[in-house]
Amino acid sequence: MSWVAVGAAAVSAVGGIANGMLNKAQAPAQAQYTPVNPAEIESQTVNAALSNLGSAQSLSSSTNAFNSQQALQALNTALPGYSGLASSLMGQASSLAANPYAIPQSVVGQLSQYAAENNINEGTGASSGFSGSNTLRSLGINALQYGQTNLQTASGLLSTLTGTAPNVAPTSPLSFMLSPSSVLSNQQLTNTTQQASQQAANNATAAANNYNTANLWDSLTASQGSMNSLYAALTGGTNIGSGGGTSVGTIAPSTANAEISALGGTTGAASFMP
Repeated sequence: MSWVAVGAAAVSAVGGIANGMLNKAQAPAQAQYTPVNPAEIESQTVNAALSNLGSAQSLSSSTNAFNSQQALQALNTALPGYSGLASSLMGQASSLAANPYAIPQSVVGQLSQYAAENNINEGTGASSGFSGSNTLRSLGINALQYGQTNLQTASGLLSTLTGTAPNVAPTSPLSFMLSPSSVLSNQQLTNTTQQASQQAANNATAAANNYNTANLWDSLTASQGSMNSLYAALTGGTNIGSGGGTSVGTIAPSTANAEISALGGTTGAASFMP
């Protein structure tokens, strides 16, 4: 077999391989999703919450105190003297609720002075020891009704204070902690994002590999045409198609070199010796 025959076989092989590989693009690798264990997430989240509970309670207490102070300052700015008035009303309500049947000391003093000025004998009228029941009776007031009236007054004062006091919603320690459901949702989103990112990287890698492979086979198929032309010039025959080679006789080295030079190549005569 001559070197021309070997070249013919190479031309045929290049054609066969190129035709078989051009349409077989490499598929990208499939990125895998990492499953999330809900029970494990819940256990980790609850344990973390328990370990931080003391700090969360302290922060919650400080937050509530600060918010209440800020709200009271704002109310004193809108209603100057509010804090003093509220303190006075609270004192009155507390006194009436604690001693609903007590007669104000100012009233007792006035009655004592009146009795002394009019020489009221002991045991008569409003002078009988000035006990609570005797004094009320002397004034024509029912003791039970008097006490109930004082309790109603105290309740009214308390309602007034409650209605005008700053309304600050308390902050729960739980607001500073993560819930298992939120942690689970975030972890699932993170794993999904990582899967999508890895898939994008796999797609890019496969596309680059397929592009490089296509360029390689384009070069091979292009060189097949030059080799066919060279074979035809050397043998005086026709170009070799894809699928097989033909054994031919030995040609003169000078002829081979001349034809290769015409096609833009350079080689030595010994390359074409049998």
